[in-house]
Amino acid sequence: LIQCDMSPLTNEQTNRKQPSFFIGFASGRVAAVNATIAECGQKYNFSISGFHDAHVNEVTSLVFVNDIAPGGKSGKLLYSACGGGHVYCYPNALSPEHNFSMDESILAFSSNGAIFSMTSTVVDTRDHSSSIICTGDGEGKIRLWTRADEGLLARSLSEPVSLNQSETKFVPIQVKQAGTRTGLVTRMKFVHNNLLVTCTNNGDLRIWKLQ
Repeated sequence: LIQCDMSPLTNEQTNRKQPSFFIGFASGRVAAVNATIAECGQKYNFSISGFHDAHVNEVTSLVFVNDIAPGGKSGKLLYSACGGGHVYCYPNALSPEHNFSMDESILAFSSNGAIFSMTSTVVDTRDHSSSIICTGDGEGKIRLWTRADEGLLARSLSEPVSLNQSETKFVPIQVKQAGTRTGLVTRMKFVHNNLLVTCTNNGDLRIWKLQ
């Protein structure tokens, strides 16, 4: 499982470059990988620059989430999901100020079942912008999550959800069925900020519009 970000960032003090991509392993490990051009110029050399073992289940998805900070500033954060239903954030993995460190992870939220796919977007409301994470599970359901302190939480939930808010930074705001039959939600992608495409292993493909 690989997630790439082609933005060239460097820590000017240490000259350490941002990882070329991240890999999720069946063991639950998430690793940062650097790629450099070999002396011959015909191939790349790859090396793991850091890793973290936050999960105890297989890593099923890696995404970059736009973190909306007070004052309108934003930056990308790396998130990972696993078969155990847990989603972790690596706050320094994309930070040149922290040497792109993989040493720290934070539990963002936990779902009631295994997570098989995940994606993210930013929703602009009248007052501010909000980060949204969408996850897909093994029962054909997709869930939208947002930060507990953002205004989107005031919207009605489509079904009851039990969650200990003291242990998470994201909470679910909506749950939907991704297909006519129960199956794994294997892929999902926001093609625009408010258009979501999902598909299941039963062949159901749907396009959703956030509004």
